[in-house]
Amino acid sequence: MFSAPGFGNDTVLSGFDAIGGTADTQDLIDFSAYSGTQDITTANFASRVSITDAGADTLITMTGTGDSILLVGVADHTTVSLASGDFVLG
Repeated sequence: MFSAPGFGNDTVLSGFDAIGGTADTQDLIDFSAYSGTQDITTANFASRVSITDAGADTLITMTGTGDSILLVGVADHTTVSLASGDFVLG
């Protein structure tokens, strides 16, 4: 979904399923193209990715790149437990 560092500030308007689903239906954000010094893995996820509430939405920010993703309608990331398992990592 997000090809490499420097993709900018994107907005996912609707339809992102942040809760549940099965392995076949759960929506994932793909960060697998991040590599080299910007590699995002399960081990470094907490230090490379910030997930914060933005009112009725959730803001995902990649540390050090200036890139961000706003998930519109995904409120209170702590309730929906958005975490590294919701991402495809390198």
